[in-house]
Amino acid sequence: VRATHELSGTLRLGAEQCLGVVDVPPLLERFRRRYPQVDIAFTQAGSHELVAAVRAGDLDVAFVATQEHLTGVRPVELGRREVVLLCPPGHPLSAASRADWEALSGHDFIDFQPSWGVRSLNDAVCAARGVARHVRCTVNDIHTLLDLVDRGLGIALVPQHVAAKPQAAGLVPVRLPQQAWWVVSAVVGPAPGLAPRLLE
Repeated sequence: VRATHELSGTLRLGAEQCLGVVDVPPLLERFRRRYPQVDIAFTQAGSHELVAAVRAGDLDVAFVATQEHLTGVRPVELGRREVVLLCPPGHPLSAASRADWEALSGHDFIDFQPSWGVRSLNDAVCAARGVARHVRCTVNDIHTLLDLVDRGLGIALVPQHVAAKPQAAGLVPVRLPQQAWWVVSAVVGPAPGLAPRLLE
């Protein structure tokens, strides 16, 4: 990519971890090569924190996985993934390739911090379908979640691409009826700064 030396300033962006739909490090590398005079300030956090930072003007753009709390920002959908259930081998729900939502009630779950978009999605979907779940472990890292599920400490609702990670190879993905969708978007605020150059 040919460098464009006349653009300068700071690009302030954030992303939730392991979005699947967009691979942030190569995107930043391409942007840096094209605009070498631009300083890049990158933050990794939960989607709700990132949306709030864009709304407050602390970030120019964020890649998030939530459809909530988007007032004051402009979302551009980048893609969506089906949510699946991940079980350790031998778990009662791992015997079938598909499970009903009501079968999830009463099981221990591993899930993310409330600031993550997938956590609020899981909470809302389970509440809407009458699933009473106990979140035994709350994590802030996808690989820790997969490790805890693998060790039998609970089951997890995750986007399909997480279930396809090499670290999840020993786990059993189970599809659910009335699919829930995990949606990834780029959000920009009223003063997007250099965000349009990144998104082009």
